[in-house]
This record gives sequence, C-alpha cells and structure tokens, in this order.
Amino acid sequence: MLYDNALLPIVYSEAYQITKDPFFENVVKKPLIMLFVK
Repeated sequence: MLYDNALLPIVYSEAYQITKDPFFENVVKKPLIMLFVK
C-alpha cells in the first residue's frame, strides 16, 4: 500500500497540470509544506 501512495503526488500533479483545478494543487502542496515546515 505504501508504494501505491507514493505515486499519488505524481498523479495529482499531472491532474493539476491538465485541469488547473486548485483542488489538485492543494492536495500536493499541503503535505509537502507540512513535511518541510516540521
């Protein structure tokens, strides 16, 4: 399951590039911001 979840940021990033939907952008950015802030 972990290896499946590791691919999700790539999928959401590509979805954002195609749709420009802010939802996909936030899904990718929020965990990364939390990762680097803590």
